[in-house]
Amino acid sequence: MFYRSLFTNAFTACAFFSGGIALADSFNISNDDPSAYSLTNSLGNPLNAGNAVLGAFNRNTWSYDVTSRQWNLQGNSYAQDQLKYSDLMSMQNNFTSTLTNIPEEQNGSVTDGSFNLSGDYSSYTPTSPVYLMVTGQDGETAFFVFKNASSDSLLNYDNIKISGNEPFDLWLTTKEQALINDLDYYTECILGNINLENNTIQLLIPEPATTTMSLLGLTALMVRRKRK
Repeated sequence: MFYRSLFTNAFTACAFFSGGIALADSFNISNDDPSAYSLTNSLGNPLNAGNAVLGAFNRNTWSYDVTSRQWNLQGNSYAQDQLKYSDLMSMQNNFTSTLTNIPEEQNGSVTDGSFNLSGDYSSYTPTSPVYLMVTGQDGETAFFVFKNASSDSLLNYDNIKISGNEPFDLWLTTKEQALINDLDYYTECILGNINLENNTIQLLIPEPATTTMSLLGLTALMVRRKRK
């Protein structure tokens, strides 16, 4: 497991107070650790065909309000269970990677529920949260943000200021595990289903609300006809 030096921690803390923005040398993002969340598909099986991407949403598209736990698009807010399959596709299409020069052996591919993603931190929207998107087959998707383990403040791109060659490390882990392992940040899953019993996060295919209501209506009509 990667640990950050006292110098890097102090430098990062200064960035929080100064509001300075600088280019970080590189990121390491991983869940390849026994204490980290494992990823499963929408059926609950270990995810073996998917990708992890660190990035941000394009301007004036999707965003997430961590206080209300609502997704926002063009003035409208949606809870997770209100999102349609087309909304997931829109999220994926409007998501931009902020890492470049990703090594071939660490390209974010998911195998047996785990991944390692490493690359240079290149472009960003300063006020955007640091989002992680994991996609699987059939439009399965999960999204994550990262929070400071001490203050619970959201990790934004303008909070990051790294000097030297030491990477900025993020892990898919709980706040409890972050504090135990002396990590600066923990993961908050903002789209997907968390299973705390087996420490997994299930990717999501939201059920379109209109389709669900239509099916319920057809079922009611069939029952009514049978009774007649």
